[in-house]
Amino acid sequence: MVAIATRALVVARDALNGIEATSGLEQLGCSVDAASTGLDALRLIGMHCPYDIIVTELRLKGISGLALVIIARQKNPAVRIIAVNNGGETLRLFAMESGVDQVLELPLDAEKVYEAAGLILEETTVKDGVENQLTDTWAWL
Repeated sequence: MVAIATRALVVARDALNGIEATSGLEQLGCSVDAASTGLDALRLIGMHCPYDIIVTELRLKGISGLALVIIARQKNPAVRIIAVNNGGETLRLFAMESGVDQVLELPLDAEKVYEAAGLILEETTVKDGVENQLTDTWAWL
């Protein structure tokens, strides 16, 4: 898999899930910020340049992962999102309907995140056989 330099956000209330997600994204060459609550994630989304990919647990403190997905997509429709299902089948279905690109089931490990994020980011950066950088996601309003 080709290394892809990009900005990423990991939102995990479980520290081990955060470590695994961060490790998988860093293997792809991503610069990773981390948050442990949905509200902290919203602050980071508002403060920093847009993220190209977000990995978030669905059950968070402060604001749900589903609400975070919806807000992140409103701010940046190009953001790619991997949801970590820590809430059962119904929550997984809601996540898919909310526009996540991939749902990963627990237990989470770096390899799962690496593979899912790599495929999603390659799909985003290669169109019609021509590589494009994710530079059009700068406009956070």
